[in-house]
Amino acid sequence: MKTGLLLEGGGMRGLYTAGVLDVLMENSIKIDTIIGVSAGALFGMNYKSKQKGRVLRYNKKFVETINNRYIRYNEQLNKILDLEKNKKIFVIRPSKLIKIGRVEKDCNKIQKMYDLGNEDSTNLLEQLKEYLK
Repeated sequence: MKTGLLLEGGGMRGLYTAGVLDVLMENSIKIDTIIGVSAGALFGMNYKSKQKGRVLRYNKKFVETINNRYIRYNEQLNKILDLEKNKKIFVIRPSKLIKIGRVEKDCNKIQKMYDLGNEDSTNLLEQLKEYLK
């Protein structure tokens, strides 16, 4: 009898799926066909290649990496704020919040972000010129 399995994508659902697949591997339950969506396709490969625990290991490692990046980011941010306070750098930053995605699909948001950068730099232009003297 042929068996099939549909795997969902990443995030917390993906970790749930990884836990299910690990139990199937531990109990030598064989699935003939796996259809994976998004990260689920990768999880299916882990199952087929019998890599029990791989998803959990890599997700935990990723969290450690992200935490370290936040620490470094905050350290650099503090250095920038200190340099700015001591007039060693001139910083132009957004004057208001516009929520925009890493890969933004809304052309209006893209235009608003551009316009804000244009407006903020125009408003600070005289101060920047004075700083550069």
